[in-house]
Amino acid sequence: MVTIRFRLLLLVAALMLGLPAGAQLHRGARTVVRGGLLEKPDSLKGRRDSLRLAGLVRQIDSIAAVEYAADSAAVADLRSDDRHYLDSLALARFDAAQRGVDTTTKPKVYKKGWFMSDSMSLSKVCWISTVVPGYGQIYNKQYWKLPILYGLVGTGLGLYIHENKTYKPLKRQFESYTDVNLSRTPELDALQSKMIRSNTRRQVYLGVTIASYIYFIGDAAVSYSTNDVSSVKKATTLACIFPGAGQIYNKSYWKVPFVIGGFASMIYCIDWNNRGYQRFKKA
Repeated sequence: MVTIRFRLLLLVAALMLGLPAGAQLHRGARTVVRGGLLEKPDSLKGRRDSLRLAGLVRQIDSIAAVEYAADSAAVADLRSDDRHYLDSLALARFDAAQRGVDTTTKPKVYKKGWFMSDSMSLSKVCWISTVVPGYGQIYNKQYWKLPILYGLVGTGLGLYIHENKTYKPLKRQFESYTDVNLSRTPELDALQSKMIRSNTRRQVYLGVTIASYIYFIGDAAVSYSTNDVSSVKKATTLACIFPGAGQIYNKSYWKVPFVIGGFASMIYCIDWNNRGYQRFKKA
């Protein structure tokens, strides 16, 4: 009777602990129960792990969502820029087609080199034009100016050489006459007048030649448009080529007489003093 009651108590305890009855009634030789208590499994561990995993997944998803939003905004901006560019390019081609312009041409290929580079500086173009007349017009693709340049310079130089051949014999006659006698005679006055007129024509021809030469160097600087050059640099370059050209380029015309007058006065004073020196030296 006691044994039956004991077995019933064990069965109830097994049911309460959630263990199978066979495990309590028939324990093996290696089953050890310490302190008379059995360890219960942690039934909430899996739930806690799942909640922790779900929180980690939500955190990763939120970070990814922020980065995706930033990337999508950047892509949207890039795509909008591309759309604007393509739209503007399509409109330009449509306008060109309406005007009858061929839009199938290849893009311009820029030249590179020392002599005809497309990125040559303004100062280099002017220096080469000084040594090689007409280079600036060739560089700026203004070929129609070359006949005018060579025509003016060649004609002026030819007239100067011709008049110089006439002036030199007159000068030698005048010097030989004055070396013997310094008294004024009608023959000496006529010879001197003829020599002065010849010298004036000679100087005019030389002036036209130099002015034409300088003008076309300045024209190369004014027409230079390969690179973006400031107006200050162009005005300074023109002023170095010829005094007063910078003021004309800046439309400060009232300053030109002061510049030209100053240089002309200086040249006249030098020439007048030199002629006086020569007279006193001969006397």
